[in-house]
Amino acid sequence: MICEALKEPFRNHTALCCELIDWVCDRGILGDFAMDCYFTSAEVLNHMDAKQVQLGRPQGYVGDLKTNRILEWKGRILKANELAASIPAEDRKMLWIGDCRQWYFTVTVRIPEVNHKVRIVILWHYRDDGTCCKILVRNRITWEVSRIVRVYRHRWTGTETFHREASNNSGWVTVSCVMPRAKTGLCTWSYWRTVCSWAS
Repeated sequence: MICEALKEPFRNHTALCCELIDWVCDRGILGDFAMDCYFTSAEVLNHMDAKQVQLGRPQGYVGDLKTNRILEWKGRILKANELAASIPAEDRKMLWIGDCRQWYFTVTVRIPEVNHKVRIVILWHYRDDGTCCKILVRNRITWEVSRIVRVYRHRWTGTETFHREASNNSGWVTVSCVMPRAKTGLCTWSYWRTVCSWAS
């Protein structure tokens, strides 16, 4: 048993994430998933894209992609950061989100083991930067870049709220986990399952 208080067997973060996706989709909660690179594995991306929502479209997501992730682009296999480094400054476009200016390049690519095409958005702080600051991945490939970035920024709203609430003794400390490395995954899942149960 990984968590004695819940009397549940160990499940890795991927399985827990897929359970949470199922929970949200089963209840018809509208919106797109926004996540960091820890949850943009092929298994999770395929799981979300397989979920059917309004008008038979796949469940939408925007996630942070690790820069060493392997991509297929123009018949080449390369890492995401290698693709980013190959984009000349003159091909990078300006993007304003509020008062913040960044530079971007976007393209549709394939990720090995991901069963659908994805659109990536490569972001730089400055047009001539040698290294990108963020790479986003999206399954709805027709969305404009500003919309993708705005949806991704919403992930911070939930993250900050969670950490604030978790640190205010809202049941977080009452769950004792046996393995510290798994504490975040299972206890976070337990916390959110409790919060969502209150809301339903």
